[in-house]
Amino acid sequence: MEEWAKHYKSNFKDIAKIYNNTREELDGLFEFKQDKVGRLLRCHLIIEHFIDRNLEFEINLTQNSEGSFRFLQKVILIENLNPGLKPILIGVREINKVRNRIAHQLNYTIRLSTLPHVKKLVTSYSQTTNSKELIDPIDLIEIFTYLFCHIINEETTEKGRQIKKERIEIYKKYS
Repeated sequence: MEEWAKHYKSNFKDIAKIYNNTREELDGLFEFKQDKVGRLLRCHLIIEHFIDRNLEFEINLTQNSEGSFRFLQKVILIENLNPGLKPILIGVREINKVRNRIAHQLNYTIRLSTLPHVKKLVTSYSQTTNSKELIDPIDLIEIFTYLFCHIINEETTEKGRQIKKERIEIYKKYS
């Protein structure tokens, strides 16, 4: 133990420098868009919750069902069950890509250019938002999350099923 302590003491300046560099990096990571990362993850979890709810309604697939599905597999299931949702599911895929990038690259910068379908859908559905206001990608993702969840949840009602049939016809017409 004494030898270890001597070694540590003789290298203290180098160790302190490494410590300070590590501390600066950690401080940056902990400060780095902490709020934005949390907001993104919250949106991703909310989207997945509504996807799970829809899958339970459509095919009785629950958390207790045999086997488990990854997020993207659930999106593909929804897409196959309801092709009329494909345009909005493209936006869900964009958000999932951003979430995956942040999970593997903590200093990843979210840009509007990585969310073209999300931006297009939000600006086309929203009467109160114009593209000049949508400069923060996280704000855009949050608005999209509300939009997506309303659309996917409406299908669990009788009127929603009628809208679903109409949406599928529109999708078939243009695809």
